[in-house]
Parts: sequence; C-alpha cells; structure tokens
Amino acid sequence: GGGVFASVDQEGDVWIRFLHELLPADARWVVATDTLLVVAGSYSAPVCSVDGGLDWMEAGQGLGGGAVELLKLSCDGVLGASLGRFMRFEAAAREWEVYASTPQNEEVCQLSCHYPFLLCGTRWQGPYYSPNWGGYWVQGEVEGGALPVFLSVVEINEVCFAASMSSGLFRSNDFGGHWVALNAGLPSEPMTLAVWKECMFAAGRSGVWLSTNLGETWSNWSEGLSIPIARMGDEPVLLVEGGFLFAGGGGIWK
Repeated sequence: GGGVFASVDQEGDVWIRFLHELLPADARWVVATDTLLVVAGSYSAPVCSVDGGLDWMEAGQGLGGGAVELLKLSCDGVLGASLGRFMRFEAAAREWEVYASTPQNEEVCQLSCHYPFLLCGTRWQGPYYSPNWGGYWVQGEVEGGALPVFLSVVEINEVCFAASMSSGLFRSNDFGGHWVALNAGLPSEPMTLAVWKECMFAAGRSGVWLSTNLGETWSNWSEGLSIPIARMGDEPVLLVEGGFLFAGGGGIWK
C-alpha cells in the first residue's frame, strides 16, 4: 500500500519510489528478473516494466479479471495464482497462460520449487506437493494432523523448511511429503525464512533469529531492530543479498 521502491545501490542505503499512473495503489507483490519487473496488488491487475521501472504497461491479460493471490519467481518463470489456477507470465506477449490448477482449486499463500517438485501452501487445507510441475497434487502429511498455513519455504541441502502463520516451523526430508514440527521456542506469530549457505534466518514481528543446525536451536539476532518490525498479523520480509541480511516490515534494516 505504500508504493513500489527500488534500491539504487546494492547495500540498500538509498531508495527511490517509482511513480506511474498504472502502478497499483495497493501494491503487494514485486517480482524482479534481470529484464522484467512485475507488480501486483491485492485487488488490482498486475503491471510490468521491461526497462527497469522507467515505464510500465498493463499485464493482466489472460487472468480473466481475477485478483492475484500470489506472485512468485519460480524455476519456470513468473507464476501467479488466481481463481484456482497457477498462471505463467509470458513477458513478450504481456499475457498469462494457464500453468496448472492449484491444489483442490484452493486459495494459495506460498509456492516454491525444486525440479521437478512444486511445494504449495494453501489457506485452508495445509501443504501440498506435486512431483511433476503441477500435473497432480498430493497433500503433505503433517505431524499431529495439523493444517498449517505456510508463508515461507526454504531449502538447505535438499531439506525443506517452512514457516507458518501461527503454528511455528516445520521440516521435510522428502520435498513436502511429510512434515515434522520444529518446536524450538520461537514465538507463535507469522514467520518468514531466509537462508545463506547452511545458516537459516527466521523473522517475526518480535525479532529475527539465526540457526546454524537446521533449525534445532536458535539464537536471537534482533540487536538494532525497532521492535515490533511488522504489524500485528503480518510477517516481515527477509532477503540475503550482496553479503547483507535485509529485514523489511515497518521499515528496512540490514
């Protein structure tokens, strides 16, 4: 809702705001590649830029007027979820093509890939995985029969980790087939994850934590942050880039 910004240096010290009449006032997702920017709002149609944000073009063709529930850069290009389908964005034609159905045509909140597996978090039915790029979906088995809402999925040495809305962290050793809880004393709040080599970072509104042993134990890394770093009910954003760990919520820290 605050607009779309870009850092003009690799260290995130200086930011500029993109100003264009097509940019959605409710901007929620930004996907960037070397040659493409795609922005989508909670209710607004996506727009794209192929010149680093100097000019923007409408990019909602093919979505059928549906809102974008999720926008992700995957192993197979830019994917969006809308109306029970995953759509892939074709930059040259500026339109979306049907890629796969979402699990049970459910609303989705997370997507990650490890060829040829897709991992998907749904809003109401827990995690699913597909062994063939969305050809069919299988519901993952979660310890205790829980149906966590996954917000973030990362991978270290072919082990998958997921952060949830309110159920903590989970680990899977078979690319989403089975999940076990990591009850490591982290707070029960919306969390997000990032990795650098074998270090895993977790962030919630009450701080940032670091694990160097695949999530078994965590140390607090919140010195210098203004707590809370995100609004109630929201998860922060974590990014590892250029030797820095960035955290975004009510501000941006590194």
